[in-house]
Parts: sequence; structure tokens; C-alpha cells
Amino acid sequence: MRKNNYLLLLIIPLLFCSFKTIEPTKKKALGLSIYLQLQGIVGDATDQYHPNWINVASYKFNAKNSRQIGQSGAAGVGRATGSDLTIKAVIADKSLTKLIDRCLKSTLILEGILDITESGAPVGNNVFAERVELTEIIVRSVSITGTDPLAGTVDVSFTLQFREIKRTLQDLINGNYNAPVDMEWNYQTNSGN
Repeated sequence: MRKNNYLLLLIIPLLFCSFKTIEPTKKKALGLSIYLQLQGIVGDATDQYHPNWINVASYKFNAKNSRQIGQSGAAGVGRATGSDLTIKAVIADKSLTKLIDRCLKSTLILEGILDITESGAPVGNNVFAERVELTEIIVRSVSITGTDPLAGTVDVSFTLQFREIKRTLQDLINGNYNAPVDMEWNYQTNSGN
């Protein structure tokens, strides 16, 4: 009888305990920060590794090939084309005046870099998730849109046309970056690696 009492004393507290369900671990999604550097244009970014770069909210780029299955290799067939790189930012940035100036004067910018970094990257490392390097750039358009007057923001978008693109991608696995994967293309010569 005494044994049963001890057993009850052990079981009853367990009935009132709440059990936490253990869920499988999920890969934590990391936030992104995007920065653009254009030669001769100073932005307002204060990031430790991207000081004076342009803060970017989003970007868009498309690549396509005009060749279709079954077409012969005649001149001009199969030529790769890339859209302009469209950048969107919510800024009242000192770079805006220079961008408009370069657009109106059609001034050539020799090089630029678009860095996409992950917020959860190892501290103290200037490691990017993706880097896009551009050469021989022209600012094709600049668009400024006033938005919510209470928020005091201005939407700015601009498009860049370029001769050559090099894209480097790195994956973050278990807190470490894999070796970068490169892609390079020259639209003038229609060739790359």
C-alpha cells in the first residue's frame, strides 16, 4: 500500500505539468540588405562595409536569348539580351542629384557593384550573398515619386544599362559560406564564361 502512495506522489505532479512539443529545427530566414556603388556617385549608406554606397530597396534584371528550338544559327539568331537593371530605393539621398545629372548628360560610369548581404552573416566578415559587378554603365532613366506626405518619403527608381555583367553567388550553410559561383557575360561580344 505504501508503495502505491509513493507512486501516486510521483505521477500526480506529472499530470499537472505542461509538456512542450519539440518541433524540428527550421532554417532561419535571414534578412537582406542591398547596396549599390557607382563610380563617382556618393550615397548615404552607413553600413560598416558599404559606407557612402546607395541604399537599395529592390532591384530587377532579366536576361533572355532570342533563339528558339529548331532555328538555324543565322546572323543575329541566338543573341543574348539583358534588360536594364532597375533599382528602386526609398531615399532622399545625396546620390539622387548625381544620378539625374549622369542621366541627362548621358555620362558613362566605368564600373559599379551591387551587393546583396544577409543580415545574419557572421559578425566581422564582409561577406556577401550575391555580388553583381557592372562595367560601362549609363543611367537610362530616373523616376521620382512623392508618396505619403506624413511619412516624408520619396520613391526613387532608376535604370542602368551596361556592357558587361559578372554575378557571384554564395550560399550560407550552417553559418559558413560555400565557395562562390561566378557567371560573366559581355553583351557587346555576346560571350561569357
